[in-house]
Amino acid sequence: MSIVGQRVSELQLQPVVYVQRIESFSACHRLHSPHLSDAENASIFGKCNNPYGHGHNYKGTL
Repeated sequence: MSIVGQRVSELQLQPVVYVQRIESFSACHRLHSPHLSDAENASIFGKCNNPYGHGHNYKGTL
């Protein structure tokens, strides 16, 4: 058996472990232009123009 063959065999016997975790977070934003009226902002930006913001929830695997 060649040295290359030995290395491949040794690598194939090594256990593989994957560590993952799930993280989640929330984000909020408001789309609003001070150059537009309240009605124009509401018409253009819809629910994203809520005075208290508009939120999204995100989840990701790291």
